[in-house]
Amino acid sequence: MPLQNNAVAGLITDPDFFGGANAKQTGPGNGKADINFLLGPKTKQKLFRIKSPGDTEHLASELKWAKLVADREVLKPADRTKLKEHLDELLAGLDRRYINGTAGMFPSNGELIKLTEVIFALAKLLEVKKSDFEDLLGAINRVENRFSKVSLLTFANALCDRLCQVPASPASVLHRAAKANADSKATLDAIKTFLTDGTTDNNSKPWGDWFQAIRHLTFPTSLLMSSSNANLMHPADSIDQRNLRAYLLLMDLRRQQLEWNVTYGKSTVASLRWIYQLQRPEDFTKLTRVFFGTAWAPEKMKELIKVFSNRKRRNRSYNKSLGKGGRTARK
Repeated sequence: MPLQNNAVAGLITDPDFFGGANAKQTGPGNGKADINFLLGPKTKQKLFRIKSPGDTEHLASELKWAKLVADREVLKPADRTKLKEHLDELLAGLDRRYINGTAGMFPSNGELIKLTEVIFALAKLLEVKKSDFEDLLGAINRVENRFSKVSLLTFANALCDRLCQVPASPASVLHRAAKANADSKATLDAIKTFLTDGTTDNNSKPWGDWFQAIRHLTFPTSLLMSSSNANLMHPADSIDQRNLRAYLLLMDLRRQQLEWNVTYGKSTVASLRWIYQLQRPEDFTKLTRVFFGTAWAPEKMKELIKVFSNRKRRNRSYNKSLGKGGRTARK
């Protein structure tokens, strides 16, 4: 079955890699970017109460930024100067809010989609014809070559570094350990599933065996699972006591995974996808030390895109030979 555009997009933005298996994947299906597909469930908005002049300035700044991001008119006219100014404002705002701002905050999907659209619109005016998934880095390079003071790659590098500062989740630690240890892979994968799938059937789990499989691993989010507590399972204790302690430790790891999901799970998704679109192997290597999933490495994705492009070209040639919409159409 030939791959379609939306199929490739689904593989590229696999939600398991970026936001967990429960993340809803509803990316752009008609060539238009849906800026809401990563915002998650709607929550009741709290009223912002102005208590000081500083609050007024903050609110005015937020409204100005929202208007800048929502501005679609700048994309319509082929005005290179306006697009360049708009891009400068976007980059300055992103740097101020996320790169130099509060730690742990990341751009929203809408902000990064707007940045991508402006990059491709400006690149098109600079005679860059392609604007597919694998061409974002090429468009950035073309824009930077034409406008030396535009620092898109600096922003991309800083955003990637900020993502790498996120502590690895317990599930990510187990994922990497399973890849490095074939003998324990089945056990480690089972523990990872326990941490992430939300199952409530906890009666038949081999708690003691599971603890022995992970006791020497380092979990950045855990104090109980540190090396200084590796001997909590004292041989003199009864089997029931050891199993109870193992149960409590693993349940605490599950709690930490849930906290990680709340703190970082959704907020990092858009940034991860944007960095992944650049298809730089060094980014992928660094990010897979913190995040895990099923997204392919850039080298593998390059092969897939090449196969897809060849198949698309063959189909186009075949349709022309049949006279369907081509220059050889039957009269």
